[in-house]
Amino acid sequence: MKRRIDIKHIASLAKLSFDDQETAILEKNFESILDFAGELPILVDADDMSDVLELDKLRDDHISAGISVDILLKQAPSSLNGFISVPKVIEN
Repeated sequence: MKRRIDIKHIASLAKLSFDDQETAILEKNFESILDFAGELPILVDADDMSDVLELDKLRDDHISAGISVDILLKQAPSSLNGFISVPKVIEN
């Protein structure tokens, strides 16, 4: 199935840039991945997945003390007003 994959747009979302040769290679790789993903429903029989999807095999939740906020903030590179402070990575 031929589809148009906008590698330049995907790259801009990830703040990456590729030249035309790299873009062509990535476009072929994406097409291969999407073609394979499209074949998965044919390759996998949903009836064979029933044991994987059994929800009654989940473990019980147990409440534990966890780590104190003071210890956590001391281990953080930077904190502000009781919260871990991280650099801004998204501008828009």
